[in-house]
Amino acid sequence: MTLPTDAPAAPIAAPMEQDPTEIDEMNYFANYWPSSASLQSTEAPPEAEDRASKQARHDMVQDKGKGNPASKGKGQQQGQQRRAGGNGNQGHGNGGNSGWKRQWPSWGKHSQQDSYSMDMEQMAQEIHRLRDNVYQLQRLALRQEDFISCIRAELSWVVFLRLDMKANIVQPLFATQKAWREKKLQDPSSLTNPMRVSLIHCLLQELHARAGQLTEPGDFKDQMVSLKWVKAEPLQWCYIKWNPEKKAHEVDETKEPKDHSRVMAAICSLQTLIKVPGALARFHPTRPIEETMAGRNLTFILQLAVNIQAAHAIRDQLAELMGSSVLQLIGMNTRPDRQGRSILANLVQKGSSDSSGELLK
Repeated sequence: MTLPTDAPAAPIAAPMEQDPTEIDEMNYFANYWPSSASLQSTEAPPEAEDRASKQARHDMVQDKGKGNPASKGKGQQQGQQRRAGGNGNQGHGNGGNSGWKRQWPSWGKHSQQDSYSMDMEQMAQEIHRLRDNVYQLQRLALRQEDFISCIRAELSWVVFLRLDMKANIVQPLFATQKAWREKKLQDPSSLTNPMRVSLIHCLLQELHARAGQLTEPGDFKDQMVSLKWVKAEPLQWCYIKWNPEKKAHEVDETKEPKDHSRVMAAICSLQTLIKVPGALARFHPTRPIEETMAGRNLTFILQLAVNIQAAHAIRDQLAELMGSSVLQLIGMNTRPDRQGRSILANLVQKGSSDSSGELLK
């Protein structure tokens, strides 16, 4: 006989060995949890119930293969819901691992920013290091320039040839240059001197020819005397200097005139000395020699050797002719190269000053 579910359950008969306390506990559970009093059956299930249980398990397996949400477990339904919200691994949608997707780019961005900051800091240090190296190279170059300028003042001369006078010698120099180049193309073995020697030999030859007219019959001597370039008795060549106020040459009274014979001997000596191999290191114009040239002057750089005796003799002869009025016959002025920095060195110095200011910042 089955009791109603709302009726209190009958007390369970306790075994003989139970004490009164255990009996009271069993009665308590029987009154408040009557379902716990019914024991599970240990008998084998009937055949119909066994087949129904197997059929239910078979249907569950099929439902899993078909993807029926009603037959899926709680874990599978939650997984499907996460996949329905979005594919977190591929980044489609905002479901599933959307929280991770929001965190990973943020973490990567911070990492890139830190790496970028480190790269910029290293680049700034490298630029500062390079600036310091360039600054030191500029200082070294200026020291070399100062040392070279001291040597240049001993070995180099500057030759100025006037172009604004009818008696200039641009045409003879251009003809000499052209003939030398043609000979080099046609028969290089026939050349006996480099172009620098040929050019200065042409210059000295023209000077010697014009100065020699002083002793020849004609009015050339009278013209030189009227210009105060020559003294008639005895026949001497005066030294002259430039007067910037009058913009003209005038006699330099501080220097004694040179005898004509001595001047001619100095010119002849130079013609011989320049042909000594290695004595003349350079005789080069600062701009190309052309048949027709504009401007007031054509500048040449003349450089002598260091340890050749002929080079020392050339320097002595040039010093004797420097400032002499005989050079005006070809519109020539010459002087030793001045000790000082070149235009390029001054630009380097300016850049060095700017670099030092930047390094101090």
